[in-house]
Amino acid sequence: MNSIRPEDLGSMGESFFNTLCKSVGFIANSSKSDDKGGWDFEVERRQTTDITYSNHSYPVYRVQVKSTTGKSCARVTFGNLLKLIRYNGASFIVLIKYSESISIGNTNPDNVYIHHIDEEFSLSILKETRKKKLKSNKFALTRNEKDINFKNEINPLNGIGLEKYIDKCIGGSYLKYTENKLTYLLNFEKEGRRQLSICTMDSMNDAESMANCFLGYSEEFKINIKEFYAPFGIIDNNPTSIFTHYGATITPHHDKLPKFTVCLGISKFGKQYKFTGTLYFTPEIEGFPRKIRVKCDLFDIIIELNSMRMAGVIFPDDIEV
Repeated sequence: MNSIRPEDLGSMGESFFNTLCKSVGFIANSSKSDDKGGWDFEVERRQTTDITYSNHSYPVYRVQVKSTTGKSCARVTFGNLLKLIRYNGASFIVLIKYSESISIGNTNPDNVYIHHIDEEFSLSILKETRKKKLKSNKFALTRNEKDINFKNEINPLNGIGLEKYIDKCIGGSYLKYTENKLTYLLNFEKEGRRQLSICTMDSMNDAESMANCFLGYSEEFKINIKEFYAPFGIIDNNPTSIFTHYGATITPHHDKLPKFTVCLGISKFGKQYKFTGTLYFTPEIEGFPRKIRVKCDLFDIIIELNSMRMAGVIFPDDIEV
């Protein structure tokens, strides 16, 4: 039995994929550059005679083709994955799986799998790339590979099965698909520029002053700030800048705080006085009880939630007789 050389397996897989495309009228344009652009084929849908006024509504997919005689998985460099992710159209990885006993004259594959480069997968690759780069400065996109497990088998194993799966991923409108992809690519770009600040305090008095700011009081407190580069929420090992004993304050958006009516009276049956109040509250700060401030024009009420203790302050200068 004459076996197939490993170096010929890749070209066989690409040839079979090309045959699948032709069987349903797809045009598979080969990259002819050893997939340096991250793809082996740009696949165009068969054209209709209808007039269209949007180039974006004309589907063009980028596909990388892998061939194997082993498990239903393939290795793809992180560099090529990122190129498929950044393409503003639909992109796929196709795995042509042959029998381990493949031989000359018997070259039909046993299975063909396809993997859609969607938003969820793209985000996971970007995060993994970020972590690997952070772990080692020697990490190289062109030399390090990702194992891709394939679960979506083309069924039936022909061009119709290929077209059916692609249509399922794209939905009814390729224009809407590309608009959605551009939206999440822009979000990825913003995430890639994210920075994170970590603030600490040396004094419990500073922490109490900060809590009072949340209650609407004007106080200054000292903080230490470390700023980090943190794409996708994954922070660098070392800060980009450090500030110590930095004077700061917090001012709530008073107009956005909840408003309510405070009713005061000797008993629920007697005369009651109604006041419009604004509600302030502190966040959870370790070592300090949470507090609520009810601020009215005439008085303040401070409530400690942990102990339910209450204190009031009346402003006599504001009383009109």
